Amino acid sequence: MIALDSSVLVAGLCAWHTHHRESAAVLAQSPPGGFLVASHSLLETFAVLTRLPPGQRLSPRSVVTLLEALQPRLTVVAPTFDPWMLLKQALSQGTTGGQTYDLLIATTVAQAGATTLLTWNIRHFRQINLLGFQAQTPGPTL
Repeated sequence: MIALDSSVLVAGLCAWHTHHRESAAVLAQSPPGGFLVASHSLLETFAVLTRLPPGQRLSPRSVVTLLEALQPRLTVVAPTFDPWMLLKQALSQGTTGGQTYDLLIATTVAQAGATTLLTWNIRHFRQINLLGFQAQTPGPTL
């Protein structure tokens, strides 16, 4: 299964974004059952889109409307694991700072069955070692 992070969702929803074309194409070709999205990524997408600079910022109502339009193509999954386990994993992998949230996202979607996470922030996920799981940028071959 394929998962998306907030960088793909944000780019797909914002026509001005550098990666809009590729991200919108990904969102349009959702696989059977849809893409997996960690609940954290869904909320992060809302947070980013409602706090962009003036002129690009969207209203909370607009963001919810846009995300609801994607809902049939997304399966949102929440963490089902012990957060203490994730802290120990972060410690063993040398994960610190904001990458802790990337570990949360990757672990959440991997435990829900994702083998691939599409992201424009590939360097954020390079340090995360989950067996059978990879992060990659969206491209023509999914």
